[in-house]
Amino acid sequence: MLRSALFCSAIVLSPVTAFAQVQGLEKEMTAFFVAYCAGALDNFISVRGAAKIFDWMPLSADQLNAGAPLDPSAELEGWLAIKKTGSKFLLALSTTKHGTGCSVANLESKPNLVIEELNRQAKLSDHTDEKTLGQREQSWVTELHGNPILIRFITSLNENELGGSLQAATIGRN
Repeated sequence: MLRSALFCSAIVLSPVTAFAQVQGLEKEMTAFFVAYCAGALDNFISVRGAAKIFDWMPLSADQLNAGAPLDPSAELEGWLAIKKTGSKFLLALSTTKHGTGCSVANLESKPNLVIEELNRQAKLSDHTDEKTLGQREQSWVTELHGNPILIRFITSLNENELGGSLQAATIGRN
């Protein structure tokens, strides 16, 4: 599993200046998450290809280690993706002997709108909502190609605070 504070404090992203970008940011973040994280858990090769094609900036070892899984044998890689709209997303991938995981973070998104958009784009079930240590962690289960995956959204307890980390991981594999 990915640590709950994955990358949110690793890099400070510049503020989004255009109002139109803020309105579409949550939709863009969720689409990015579905395409390059949750939808790619069984095929990280496509994500690596997208990183090269779109010239995403690789994250340093220190940035990756800030959100590393607890498994010390995990293979990590990640990028800062800057979209044509100016939106910035941190994308991290991890592979362990137990499965794969990924995270997409953005410090400028409105958490309640991200959840609304995620519910529109994915069939989510088994919702949990935990509040601890200054964070709110919401989790759901869904399927990818017939395999169960866990989706988590980590945000601040303060509902007015911007930013969050969407995470996905394979479950039920040994």
